Amino acid sequence: MGLTLALDIGGTKIAWGLIDDNAPRTVIAHGRLPSQPPGGNTADQLEAAVVEALAASAQGTSSTSEKVIERVGVAAAGVIDPTTAMVARAGATMPGWEGTDIAVRIARHIDAPVFAHNDVRVWAFGEHTLCWHDEYPHSRLLYVSLGTGVGGALVINDDLATGNRGTAGEISELYCPHYGSGVARCEDVASGPGLVTTYHKAISEHDRDTAFPSTVTDLLELERQGDPLVTNVLDRNLHGFGQMLGTLAMGLDLDVIILGGGVAGLGEAITRRIRDGVRNHLAYSVRPCDIRDSVVREGPLVAAALYARARHREQLER
Repeated sequence: MGLTLALDIGGTKIAWGLIDDNAPRTVIAHGRLPSQPPGGNTADQLEAAVVEALAASAQGTSSTSEKVIERVGVAAAGVIDPTTAMVARAGATMPGWEGTDIAVRIARHIDAPVFAHNDVRVWAFGEHTLCWHDEYPHSRLLYVSLGTGVGGALVINDDLATGNRGTAGEISELYCPHYGSGVARCEDVASGPGLVTTYHKAISEHDRDTAFPSTVTDLLELERQGDPLVTNVLDRNLHGFGQMLGTLAMGLDLDVIILGGGVAGLGEAITRRIRDGVRNHLAYSVRPCDIRDSVVREGPLVAAALYARARHREQLER
């Protein structure tokens, strides 16, 4: 048993960690770099993170430094081809990331197999492995992440659903009702920036002279202070998002929806509204779809290492 090098690549930072295969839920060394430094790019920063991790491995404790990094697990923003570790698509927040060959970049510094996937899918794999595998065996689960964006991952029969594009479970481009008229992309409705932007528009429509909140935490504080407009925005946006999830639960015959991510992690003020939307929209006459909150505490680095170990084991068994 050796080490797994785990990398978590997002729009603002790249985190790295070394995980001992004998203690798979513990990060024994870690660090982070900005993913988009002035004059730099994310692909070069990925290599810098690998170099930093290798140096930490060599300078670690005697038991750690004697162990070899057996594999690299990568959780990355964007559409990642899990077969080739290529970034097939990246949004405007990560210029130049699209088209990056993650495996080739890492191979410049270490000779170890690389296993990469979208960050939400890696989180879902880790969350399922650590928390829900025994409670929901051989089930259909949709993992939903609400943060600066909206992401999803589909787990069927205890593993990530596979496909030709690596996007199974992606929900950001689906449409749902919201505060206002019509429908909009659920990422624009239920993400942190989406909720804040909706409230800003509502303030303008009501010609209110008030401070503009910048985070969902600010919105929740305004609601605690008795702002009815915040309550209306949160009710309608999150209930509408729940309606969309309820439709998916019926269409995909889901057993469970797991709610995670930074916005969902703010608690019942967020998740209660989503659950109400799902349940009010379901038409099950026999058994409803369960709706649970994420409970994983180990973080994305541990999830990336778990994902890499599982895929490496499959590779060796073939």
